[in-house]
Amino acid sequence: MNKKYLILTGSFWDGHNVAKNSIKNYLEEKWEIVRVFDYADMFESKESTQRLYKFFAEDYPLLRKYYLKLLELHIWNIFAKKYFVNKYSQIVDKVINEFIPDYIISVFPVSQYFVWNYKEKYGYNFKFWVVITDATIPYPWYFEDKYIDKFFVVDKFSKKYLENKLPKRKDDIISTFFPLERKYFLDKSVLKNDVIAILLTAFSYDFSAKLLKSLEKESFYKKVIIIKWRNDLVFWKLQNNFNHSKFEFSSFINIKDDLKNIDIFISKPGWALVSECIAQDVYMIIPFFIYWQEEENIDFLERNDMWFFSKDVNRIVNFLKEWYKKIKLDNFKKVKNRDAVKDIIENLI
Repeated sequence: MNKKYLILTGSFWDGHNVAKNSIKNYLEEKWEIVRVFDYADMFESKESTQRLYKFFAEDYPLLRKYYLKLLELHIWNIFAKKYFVNKYSQIVDKVINEFIPDYIISVFPVSQYFVWNYKEKYGYNFKFWVVITDATIPYPWYFEDKYIDKFFVVDKFSKKYLENKLPKRKDDIISTFFPLERKYFLDKSVLKNDVIAILLTAFSYDFSAKLLKSLEKESFYKKVIIIKWRNDLVFWKLQNNFNHSKFEFSSFINIKDDLKNIDIFISKPGWALVSECIAQDVYMIIPFFIYWQEEENIDFLERNDMWFFSKDVNRIVNFLKEWYKKIKLDNFKKVKNRDAVKDIIENLI
């Protein structure tokens, strides 16, 4: 008989959506019954909520840092739990009662609050799994583990960190890598510098223009793809001022599908993109990252030697010309796991 899976997510940012879609697709291919509940749907305006999340997590990440510090205080964690439960639990309770799942899989923090509240009230015997989609584990609410049956983390470092926080739960903490569909993994035999992608999100015009001016003078590459993403003004200014035959301007690319044609990616280190680059052996150059948020991703890349950080355009171009040859493909192989989603689902049994 088919099992029923409820996936709890929040479509505030790419990483959670990628994890949700990967798990959902795998389950549906196995003819399981799947329902997704998106926390963003709890609010009257999904777009305004997403903007607020961006403000909190990206524009002013120091706010996020202090909020997480507050959550480390037990009394504040209790207050936050009660706030979320009192305000939104009826919505989540209704979803669970209507669907009656065998398993609940969370890919977004705060699910623990609602599951804790539901089980306290109804005692319903579903299994509850948490997939931690971050490179490290900054969320203190994971440490209240009463109703969490298993944890899935992205690497052995994260596993060790959580084991230290929850020493009695070592057997329930499993390292799988980030849940990406198997079809988006690629093992390269050699690293090249032919196609360079630049994702403009969070880059200034001055930095981007200086980088393109330097690349105009070089001949080692075949193509540079400049991707607008969420940086319209810089994109249009660059497009108006640069007309190099090897420069290709693109408003959008399907990263998971198009990465196979990219050799080196220049971007800030959002976690979904970091995972997708690792899966396809694409080395990252990072001129900028969001403090108190993407530092976690930087730590991950640094301990696995899969990145180059510099704001200096000359150093970046020198890396693209010569230093990339020192990259070890084994660094990617040690971390990525093309069966991550399968490993998560098989551990649910």
